Formats: sequence, C-alpha cells, structure tokens
Amino acid sequence: MRKLESTIGWAGMLLVQCASFPALYELIVLGQAELPPLSMVLMLQAGLALYFWRAILQKDFIYLVSNGIGFCIQTTLFCLIIFK
Repeated sequence: MRKLESTIGWAGMLLVQCASFPALYELIVLGQAELPPLSMVLMLQAGLALYFWRAILQKDFIYLVSNGIGFCIQTTLFCLIIFK
C-alpha cells in the first residue's frame, strides 16, 4: 500500500508540474503564447512557497521535489511575463 501511495504522489506531481509546459514551449520555441496573468503566477509562487515550507517541516520528499520544481517553473513564467 505504501508503494501505491508513493506512485500516486509522484504521478500527481508530474501532472501538476507539466501543466505549464505547453505555454512555456509555445513561448520559447514558437515565440508566442498566451501567458497566464501576473497575479496568478505570483499567487502560485506564494502558495508553492508555503507548501514548500510545510514539506520541510514534515520532511515530505515528494512535496519538497514537487514544490521546488513548481517554484522554478513559476519563476520562469514570471520572468517571461515581466521581461517579454
């Protein structure tokens, strides 16, 4: 049962983190994309930071990896929105 829980966690993390990839791909490769609003990206960054803090306190490896990756992706989107 523990392995199933871990697999579900990793699969969920993969799906959530890949949600931003189509917009990033379109912007980087094709040069244009419909980017999310800045307010949404900033709120996601704040939420991910809080989740990351919680994962540190609980020593939850899946959430540490997931939120670390998510924070990097949202920071990339933030920079693309600001500097585009």
